[in-house]
Amino acid sequence: MNGHPNNEDRERLIAGERAGELTPAETGELSLLAGLLGDPTTWAEPSTELEDAIVRSVEQAPPAADNEPVLSIGGQDFTLDKIKRVTRPLA
Repeated sequence: MNGHPNNEDRERLIAGERAGELTPAETGELSLLAGLLGDPTTWAEPSTELEDAIVRSVEQAPPAADNEPVLSIGGQDFTLDKIKRVTRPLA
């Protein structure tokens, strides 16, 4: 390895000793995870403007049930319950 692992290197690192024991579904997930970890955009910090825009959208959204989508980003719906789990309180 040269300091810049390729997807195969990442897959070996992630699977560890279980590499030969993975199911076909796990192997597919392993490949997806290795690709995500190798993508520089995974590690990019969002701009302050984007963070502020998301917070404003959530604050201005009408009240909804905990399981009702209130925000959609990149085709993924976020519910109040999910947002509460992944956000930290503002200081």
